Amino acid sequence: MRSLPCRLGRFTLFDHVGRGGMADIYLARSRDEEAGPRLVVIKELLPELALEPRFLRMLRDEATIASRLVHPNVAHVLGIEEEDGQLFLAMDYVEGIDLRELLGQCTKRKLDLPVRYRLHILCEVLKALAFAHGFVSEDETVAGVIHRDVSPSNVLLAFDGQVKLCDFGIASALNVAAVPAETIEGKASYMSPEQARGDVLDVRSDVFSAGILAWELLQGRRMYRAREGESLIELSRRAETPKLAPRGLPEEEVLFAIVSRALAVEPEDRFPSAASLRLVLARYLENTEQAVTSGELGGWLSEHFAEQKLARRRARERVLAALDRGPAVVLTAIRDSQAGRLAEADGWTNVRRARDAAPPPSAPRDSAPPPPVPRDSAPPQSLRDPEPPSSRGATRPSSRPKRGSPVASGAIAFAVTLALLGLLAKLGVV
Repeated sequence: MRSLPCRLGRFTLFDHVGRGGMADIYLARSRDEEAGPRLVVIKELLPELALEPRFLRMLRDEATIASRLVHPNVAHVLGIEEEDGQLFLAMDYVEGIDLRELLGQCTKRKLDLPVRYRLHILCEVLKALAFAHGFVSEDETVAGVIHRDVSPSNVLLAFDGQVKLCDFGIASALNVAAVPAETIEGKASYMSPEQARGDVLDVRSDVFSAGILAWELLQGRRMYRAREGESLIELSRRAETPKLAPRGLPEEEVLFAIVSRALAVEPEDRFPSAASLRLVLARYLENTEQAVTSGELGGWLSEHFAEQKLARRRARERVLAALDRGPAVVLTAIRDSQAGRLAEADGWTNVRRARDAAPPPSAPRDSAPPPPVPRDSAPPQSLRDPEPPSSRGATRPSSRPKRGSPVASGAIAFAVTLALLGLLAKLGVV
């Protein structure tokens, strides 16, 4: 993980959001001369992945394709860049939380996320998938983009109710990479059986992954639970779907039948596309009077997560304000070489006082005592008061001793002594 804040290409990274199976995720600011400053998310590949040449080539290709996907339900990829041999992706920043965090917060706070909002989120995800599956580039070199990693952590929920799917096509690069087993294992919970086997995929693989997402949204827990000695990748290959537990929902048997079809083991038994699955779910919501808008979802999020939203925004604004002010100025104290103690840079009087107060250095035992200084001679140059650089060219201060200095006090005492001796002489005492 990088030490923050720091520069990475044209971006200033200032907050480490987290670490996934593929990358460290940072919040950053980009300065564009035309568009001005903007917040972005930077995903910097983990070092072990950055060493795999085939993976890097595949990732560049996929990221280039993903950057062409412009849709309200897709988190836009600004591009993939490289700095000092380190590859990273830049994406639009979405002020909100991801679905995994939302479900975790609801469980922790014992907060019920109504089913109508859960299914609305799923329908918005299916909109993004339908767009990507039907995407054709202008030069017709790209026809259809398969996501391959439809999971709660890739579903972003803006506080205003917008739902965006991120990381399009990125997981496909893992198919050609010698990546750590835990990276694949962490994504296996949302794989279709054909993806877990390494078969050639089509859009129905994403339909199965969306079916897993639907199952978990309705049951409030993970669909696959590996026992001791089992791996999630093996569970995904077998695709043994647990039965949905009744919840007393309107026309529940219709809803459960939709989810079961999406989770069919054989691709030909599933919905043929994400668009067809979304159409059936939307019809169910309308028939049961559970259809909601993104604005209503945003209202629910604001009601229950307003403090979290405000705290994050204030923290971010403080960091950005500090970045605008620039780096802090470090003041180094000046050490007086003769006095051997710290003094203020502009406190020349303090330097002299420190020097006068310092005890004389102890002389070696066998060394001869210093020669006496004639009374009328000037003090050596090394003992004279240092002249501050700022006084060059200015009128030199008077060399008369200041009132209260040791020299002035001695002169007064000597004068008083002479006066007393004179008085005593007149009186015949001395």
